[in-house]
Amino acid sequence: YDVNGSVIEDYMGTIRFSSSDDNADMPEDYTFEAEDQGTHTFSLSLRFTTTGNQTVTVTDINNRDIEGEITTSVSTSDSGASSVSSSSSSSSSDVTIDKPQAGTYSSTDVTVSGKTPYGYYVDLYDNGVISDTAFTDPDNTYEFKKTLSNGDHALYVVTRDAEGNEYKKSSTVSITIDTESAGLDYIELGQTGDINAGSTFETAVYSEPDLHQVGILLDNKIYELTEDISTAGKYVGILVAPNTAGTYKLDVILVDSLANEIQYSDATTINVVAKETPVEETPVEEPVVIETPIEEPVVVEEVAPSEITGVEAINQDGRVTLTWESATSGSEDSFVQNYKIYYGPDPDLLFSTATTYDSSTTWYIPNLSNDQTYYFAITAVDSKGNESLARSVTIAGTPKAETPTVELHDSASEPTVNLEEIEETPESGPEIAWILLFTLAFSQVYFSVKKRIC
Repeated sequence: YDVNGSVIEDYMGTIRFSSSDDNADMPEDYTFEAEDQGTHTFSLSLRFTTTGNQTVTVTDINNRDIEGEITTSVSTSDSGASSVSSSSSSSSSDVTIDKPQAGTYSSTDVTVSGKTPYGYYVDLYDNGVISDTAFTDPDNTYEFKKTLSNGDHALYVVTRDAEGNEYKKSSTVSITIDTESAGLDYIELGQTGDINAGSTFETAVYSEPDLHQVGILLDNKIYELTEDISTAGKYVGILVAPNTAGTYKLDVILVDSLANEIQYSDATTINVVAKETPVEETPVEEPVVIETPIEEPVVVEEVAPSEITGVEAINQDGRVTLTWESATSGSEDSFVQNYKIYYGPDPDLLFSTATTYDSSTTWYIPNLSNDQTYYFAITAVDSKGNESLARSVTIAGTPKAETPTVELHDSASEPTVNLEEIEETPESGPEIAWILLFTLAFSQVYFSVKKRIC
């Protein structure tokens, strides 16, 4: 039929049938002849095996723009045969790229998929160069599995028939592949020369700006650094020297916004010296030689710490505080030294980590977005570096903004600060000092105003 619904009597093309019922019996390809005058009846050539609404599509195999379809309701009659009722319409499918969405990805493996009309070839272009070719599936979809290089990629697809005649081109989707971890420019110590055991010293790390996490590993402890507000790409923090004299290596850990993590081992070293103590003279004694029997060495099997249980989350303003039951070490000659927290925006995307300073069972994750749900899982790490074989049960937490209420009374008594609705904040974190400072400052202001009123 033409656009006016009239039969094209001189149509001499070849048509092909397809159906949404994969098991349906369809007529063979048919080439119209002059005596058909644009109309041909296919008798006993169509049979459905699946009930429900089914679609039959008829396409000119040499010109995909000539297409029609009929929607059929298939039901089973008492005799077991299929009965149908139908309504027809003409259509043409759009050519789209549904995946991936525009953005930045931390993996080189990308799936490109979308929709195109069945019967067409699909050419995938990457930055204007054809990258791959596929044939549209019967459900009017296509899919490519590609490995892309780091950098920017402009992706689009073009559909064509077997003779190479272009049908339609999709919109362009621009993505960036970034699997490269952040680079370390250099590390700077705030103190030169030897460092006294147990003393603190400032350290600065220089890298690219806006990193998700920057930390320094010293003597099996991780110190988190924060970006300097005045110098982009500079991350500063305070470290504590070990209590035992010796030479210690500092490792730098960098994690970018896409969770690409890299550890730069032996970025620098420090020399820790013991504090000077008075030397006491002791009498010289003759050495006593004691012969000890030679014992066979005992082989100790390394066993990981136990799995963490009892994990709970406390939602607070811009952060989530976690508590859990203490883990046990796997062997008698080791102990639980600290815990490692895995977290992220999805239970399957726990790419961010935080390591506690010691074996305390309370820790909070700061700098989180209020009203956004995060997921957390925890493992234990013993004094030999062994980590729990399995993470704890994953729990969810959602930071919420909190506003304390302050009640003022007309009497000359001290002001009352109502903190009943404020959740108790664990001692792990910097906020306790700020709460005490706020209370002291508010008391000073209140009594100043009270004196003026009186």
